[in-house]
Amino acid sequence: MSKRTGAALCLIGALCWMLAGLAGTVVGFLTSEGRFERALLRQVPWEALGIPQEELRAFAGETMRYFRGETDRWEPEVTAASGPIVISEAFTRHMETVRNGIRTARALAIAGAVLGAALMALAVWKKRFSPAAYELGGSLPLMLAAILGLWAAADFSAMWGWLHRTFIPDGIFPTYEPVMLLFPGSLFAEYLPPVLTAFGLTALAVLGLPPLLRAGYRRFPRNRSNAETKDELP
Repeated sequence: MSKRTGAALCLIGALCWMLAGLAGTVVGFLTSEGRFERALLRQVPWEALGIPQEELRAFAGETMRYFRGETDRWEPEVTAASGPIVISEAFTRHMETVRNGIRTARALAIAGAVLGAALMALAVWKKRFSPAAYELGGSLPLMLAAILGLWAAADFSAMWGWLHRTFIPDGIFPTYEPVMLLFPGSLFAEYLPPVLTAFGLTALAVLGLPPLLRAGYRRFPRNRSNAETKDELP
């Protein structure tokens, strides 16, 4: 195997691992019932709207079960003081789009982790591990996440709107839509710090591999030399 091929394997392998980590992190947070419930209770003015807390908790549970694929129908019932909160068919279709996106992201996370491991194992086995290519492949998703994170920190509404227009255009609804009372922008903004923190830790683990491999490479020849020396002693 040539050095160029080894470098390509390392770059693609690190890229796969980082994208798998990003997808897995997002899926984990988007399907966490406890986190969604806490965000709802903090960001939805349920007391002012006259929504019973038990109904809001039930709404969180049903939504997360739907996202996790534990149920095929999303038909929550939430009642405010002014009456039942109407959920349009368009919004129900959007939730199906989100669930399908979560399924795709989960599959890509698993595939990326497996493919990345296979590519890295091949590069190491052929003694063609390239730290520079590996770090480049791992840095690209990290830079993208950093740009989006800084943009969201500066203007979350602009970033969130761009994300919907680009990837989920069927999720754009007017603020006066009744169901939007349950999905204020501040609810999603609350996810930003923990998602970035979790992905940052994942990136740290992935990018921390080259130093470990270098240490292993230095130790392996030394141990082998010591063993050969012992074998030669009378």
